[in-house]
Amino acid sequence: MVGKQLRPLHPAIATTLVLDTGMRPPMRISRWQNPVSDNQEPAILLTLERENTQAKRPQAVAVGAEFGRTTRLRLESDGKVIVLNTGPMAQVLNALDTCSIDLVAEWGLDPEIQKSLSRHVKIKGIDPLNYPLNSMRKGSEARVSMHMLIDAEGKPTKCEIAQSYSTKLFEQEVCAKMLGTRFEPALDANGIPVASYFATTISFVLP
Repeated sequence: MVGKQLRPLHPAIATTLVLDTGMRPPMRISRWQNPVSDNQEPAILLTLERENTQAKRPQAVAVGAEFGRTTRLRLESDGKVIVLNTGPMAQVLNALDTCSIDLVAEWGLDPEIQKSLSRHVKIKGIDPLNYPLNSMRKGSEARVSMHMLIDAEGKPTKCEIAQSYSTKLFEQEVCAKMLGTRFEPALDANGIPVASYFATTISFVLP
């Protein structure tokens, strides 16, 4: 969420997000990530998961399902209230799903195979990322969303930044570290290793 309408909300004060479907409890946004966008407008960044009948995280499933049914978002912070009349969010999420399928094809992967995986790519472990020293001295924080292509042997072959609220130093650190990481490859519907992708968002937050 980006825009001047968010200015009454203070990034140092916890904000709650309430959906018009009556979801309980409200989502608590305890800390904003980089609450200023490229055009110098306040921004709130958060991630919701879509409904997945095979998911093992009931809370995430509930949030995704409720979000798809909502038409209005209500932000509350320190007595201040902002209501966003978004319209049907299910239409937005369906459009994003279509974009995701198109992206998979652009990466050279078969969307049908990716939709029927019996196991997605799993990370084996990653060494701690280094916080860029100059950025730390300036008090700069960052949020980097990226995706990687992983071959059938679990080896990363490509790293791309999808979205970044940061400087190039953070982006370079993320890709350099992730390209040196080993993964367990995805398995197709028959349990055979296949090339796939791994996507994640990494936040650099100062204490």
